[in-house]
Amino acid sequence: MRGLVITLHSGLFVVASLAWAQTPTVAFRDLLPVGEVQVTVLELGAPPRFTDLATRIQTAARANPEWWMAHVRAAPEGQPLAYDARMGISEAEYKEMLSLAETLIIQRKGVGTLRVASAPNGWRLEGGTMFAELNGIEIDTVGHVVRTAFGELRDFTVVEANDDQRATGRWTGPQWRLTDVDESSGNGVAASFVLGKLEANNHTLLYFDAKRASKGQMTDRAFRMLELTPAQK
Repeated sequence: MRGLVITLHSGLFVVASLAWAQTPTVAFRDLLPVGEVQVTVLELGAPPRFTDLATRIQTAARANPEWWMAHVRAAPEGQPLAYDARMGISEAEYKEMLSLAETLIIQRKGVGTLRVASAPNGWRLEGGTMFAELNGIEIDTVGHVVRTAFGELRDFTVVEANDDQRATGRWTGPQWRLTDVDESSGNGVAASFVLGKLEANNHTLLYFDAKRASKGQMTDRAFRMLELTPAQK
């Protein structure tokens, strides 16, 4: 990856890690153990100044969704969006925000249990009431598809570990994405699901972020980031 890149789907501002490389195979079996898995809840921590600037851009994007979605689509793959005066902040403030994006950190916010069940060609997640947004997610490791309440994520890539993964630490693993957005209406769905093997402790990073929008406004959101602790052998 090449750092945290500012992007947006369906009129919704998010911070995403981009830049990945295809590899022919991935050791899925090592990523998720079947059964009850102990997990640590992770959240992305941002400086107040970053949050303020990002909120102002989000407000501008929601006020003019057609322009914003066209602007996002025009951005080169894996690169920050070009500055535009319609963002609602100055060019200097935008450069400041991009710089602050590199200081985002992962915060540990508690522990819990996630159930991983066997399913045809892979796994099915059962998060219970604590991780309800993960309930029913199916990971098909043969067809390279993740099935969620937001739709099927079929855009499959493998992220390779690199030093730009500052917030989480270096990790390697599969990523699935779904982007189905109608620019003219502002309706659509965008989702991402990641399973990464952390180099520092051999734990698995699970990341799920999905959004549904109507007329450029978010109508549904599911987000969860967990660090899975492997069972002691």
